[in-house]
Formats: sequence, C-alpha cells, structure tokens
Amino acid sequence: MKSKMKVTIVSLYNNRPDFIQLQLESFKKHIKDDYEWIVLNNAHFNNDKTEEIDEACAELGVDSMRLLHKNGEYNGRDVSYLVGDSLNLMWNTRFKHTDGIFVILDCDFFLTDDISFNELLEGYDMAFVPSYTLNVAWPWSGIMVFDMKNIKVDDIDFGTTLIIGMSADVGSANYHYVVKHKPKCRYIDRLPIDEDCPIGDKTLSSLGFPQPYSVDLIGIDGRTFMFHYKTSSNYAAHCTPEYNKQKTIALKRLLDG
Repeated sequence: MKSKMKVTIVSLYNNRPDFIQLQLESFKKHIKDDYEWIVLNNAHFNNDKTEEIDEACAELGVDSMRLLHKNGEYNGRDVSYLVGDSLNLMWNTRFKHTDGIFVILDCDFFLTDDISFNELLEGYDMAFVPSYTLNVAWPWSGIMVFDMKNIKVDDIDFGTTLIIGMSADVGSANYHYVVKHKPKCRYIDRLPIDEDCPIGDKTLSSLGFPQPYSVDLIGIDGRTFMFHYKTSSNYAAHCTPEYNKQKTIALKRLLDG
C-alpha cells in the first residue's frame, strides 16, 4: 500500500481573525491526512488585526508566521500586488523546500465534506481552480496543491502577468510555469449553485444567506467538498455591513450543520 505524504497547509490572513477558528474546526472535521496548518499573518499594515490574528492563533494552538514587507511598499498599489508578493515571500523564505504535499488555501475557504489531499493529487503534480483570460486557463492562487517532489520550486511565481496581452489576477504568473514544465494538472471545479448539489439555493436560503449570494462551491468530479465565502465580495456595492453580518451568521450555521 502506498504511504501517504505529510500535508502542509498555509492560509493568508489580512483580516477576519474570527475565521481562524472556523477554518480550524472544518479542517479537524474533514481532512483525512496527517497535516499541519500555518496561518500567514499579512496584516502588517493594520496593527489591530496583526495582534488579533496572533492572539487567535495562540489561543487555538495554531502555528503562525508574520509576513513583513517594506514600509510604504504598497501605498496606493492594487491589493493583488500585495497578495502575490506575500505568497512569493512565504514561498521563498520558508516553504519552497517543504516535503510532501503543500497546499495554499485562502482564509475564506471552509471544508464541508471529507477530503484527502493525497487522494486528490494522486497521479498529478499540482491541482488548482483554473481562472480564464480569453479562454486561456491559468492557476488561480486561492487554492493550489503541489506534490513538492515534482515541482521546480525556483520557477514558481504567484504574481500577476499578461495573458495574451491582457492583465490577469494573482497567481497568473504560474501560467508560465505550466507552459514551461508541463506538469500533470488536476482542475478543481467551481460548481453551480443548483438543487442537484448538497448546498443548493434552498439550503443557502434556509441558512439565512443574503442574496445575491456571492459565494462559490468548490468540488471534484461534481462532489462539493469546500465552501468559498469570498471575502473579496465584501467590497461590492450590495455588501453592506448588515449583509456581511448576516452572511457570517449563515456561514456558521452551515459549518455547524
């Protein structure tokens, strides 16, 4: 029987320290691998959140790492530069020589069903949710899974790039890695919210999720195993403080179910 590889998971936190406990509980309930989880504290520009994230990790016994950037480096720049550079910083300073399976998972992803990252990656070098620019797929950095023994670690880049002349989002620079090295890639799916899935429209409505939903269902082979809260949607016009409050309450109901 093939032995399982150790799984290392990192999650980038700029805010929402209240999500740390929710993520941890979902991991304990559903991950079927031997794993460790490290919170990447990226709230250096917001001292209140920096301390809150550190305190939440300490209380829960979660390993954490502060990502330190140069003062003023991101003043007036798009947040995608901060995210991409932060992921590159964590990769190059600590994690690119990690053994086993390495997983990047944004702070607003929560497991809703059992998953083994060993099984998910079996026969593949990497897995990710693809984003598309002009019908060209590239690795979105919200969730990425690497079999580290098969990765050319010095060529990984979580920054942004142009895809056929158009600017793409965080993680798009790894499109060049895929083109150059041709790894065996498994696509993780964004699934439609419909009544054929366990978390459908009626379920979201009954849990109290406000509309429009602004969430994603993440799955493999049609099976939903993860819920994406999409904190980035909080900046949309419909995401008022009351909307976001109701959405968080509904999320807790979903995870408690």
